[in-house]
Amino acid sequence: FRALVAGVASAQEGSFTSAEVLSWDHNGQDNYFQISVTMIGIVATRTGEHGHIAQCIDDWHGGGDASQPQRSADIRAAMQELSEYHPQVVIQVVIERACGSFNAQSG
Repeated sequence: FRALVAGVASAQEGSFTSAEVLSWDHNGQDNYFQISVTMIGIVATRTGEHGHIAQCIDDWHGGGDASQPQRSADIRAAMQELSEYHPQVVIQVVIERACGSFNAQSG
């Protein structure tokens, strides 16, 4: 994950960190994850260049209630590893790991 964070422009440490999100109860974390992933999906759609990522996000995060615990666990694991980084950056890294880089040329 750390190699991917290095490629995200806004990966700087800040006052709001993943460690803070991890201190919340799981319901609060899950709500934050859902909102964040949804917004990244909307941005991916709106750029006109990342439709493949938007579709992957829909397939990955929209996989239904049965797969939600694993998706949240994946994000939590990344946040534990990268606890000093802003949680939005960590969630973006998890998405890029699953769906491809926003910086890669779409085909």
